Amino acid sequence: MELMLVLLLLSVSAIVAPIVVAVAITSHREQARRLEMARLHQWAVRNGLHYTPNDRTVSALSLRAPFGVGNDRVGHDVFRGNHRGRAIVFGEYRYTTKNNKSTVVHSWQFVALALPSCRPWLSVSRDFGSGLFSCRGRKGVLLESQEFNERFRIDAASERFAYDVLSPRMMEWLLADARANTVGFRFEGQWAITVRAGRLRPDEVWFHADFLHDVIGQVPDFVWRY
Repeated sequence: MELMLVLLLLSVSAIVAPIVVAVAITSHREQARRLEMARLHQWAVRNGLHYTPNDRTVSALSLRAPFGVGNDRVGHDVFRGNHRGRAIVFGEYRYTTKNNKSTVVHSWQFVALALPSCRPWLSVSRDFGSGLFSCRGRKGVLLESQEFNERFRIDAASERFAYDVLSPRMMEWLLADARANTVGFRFEGQWAITVRAGRLRPDEVWFHADFLHDVIGQVPDFVWRY
């Protein structure tokens, strides 16, 4: 009888123990997430921003990757406000894909700064042969500067728009600005956008936001009026 009781207790323990561990892990994660949201909320207040833990509307920022890709698309830890006189929205964009029988979560940091007016899609990035900001199978738009063409790849919905934005002064500025060597950008609709793979790093955002602000400032004024 005692042996049967011991075996029964062992069987129950084998069933209950994993459940207890799973509950403890879930509880720990939820507590950690609450603390993280509180920290980010305080950071937002200090910087004059509005913080939203989950925001599905950010998928409408762009029609191009990483936006509009995969399933379960959501903006994670999204901030909205103003930066140097322009509306800004940034955060971590997540989506999932299926890999055999498992689900893979993809995370991207994004920073979007408002343009003076809505404009066609234009992408400028370092030309490494391929990349998120490039269109595979296309040569891209070629400009009058051979040095610029060799260093950057330009893709655009409108070649006229690309030529107007990337004036000789703009090309010279991008060639000289070290940030352009590491940060690709796009114009699309009402936003100038940068993205990079990985989790959100709030203090890194201002580097990208300042770059976008300076890029917009280099665009000839007439581009925003037609």
